[in-house]
Amino acid sequence: LLPLQAVAVTKHNLLNGQSLIISSPTSSGKTFCGEMAAVANLFKRKKVIFLVPLKAIAEEKYSDFSEKYSPLDIKVAISTRDRQEHDREIEKGSFDLAIMIYEKFNQLLVKNLDILSLINLIVIDELQMIADPARGAVLEMALIKIKSSRYAPQILGLSAVLTNTSQLASWLECHLLSEKSRPME
Repeated sequence: LLPLQAVAVTKHNLLNGQSLIISSPTSSGKTFCGEMAAVANLFKRKKVIFLVPLKAIAEEKYSDFSEKYSPLDIKVAISTRDRQEHDREIEKGSFDLAIMIYEKFNQLLVKNLDILSLINLIVIDELQMIADPARGAVLEMALIKIKSSRYAPQILGLSAVLTNTSQLASWLECHLLSEKSRPME
């Protein structure tokens, strides 16, 4: 493991349900932390949502995760504006790992907040988007719905350029792992 990944696992209980925000430079291993946490949950037969800001990233993750995990009988789903074929399955909780863009996840919570009772982990890639004037409000609304629900899924926020990390970590009741150095160029 890269140093950041080792710290996330050993000191922040990433694989044992501790909510965490990881703020570190690009190529430091944040995304693999999300994948490790997802796999730990999937092998316990717990459901995971992997949130991304763009449909291109969603497609990339869906392709990668499907190739890796579908042969292991893990049901991978995707939900974007252009990809709606799994929306009903996701709404019914008939998935193991769902890759969704922020807007689709927020819509899901509007339709059925109790879906959170089935979800053990929510990975939020590019968490800094919460500060984006155009799209941040949608992500913030989804997080408010999670925090004000009676459910408490593990939250794993990932960002390379997040500001106010301690304030956000406090609001989300997450540990904070902040790293400034990049282990690889």
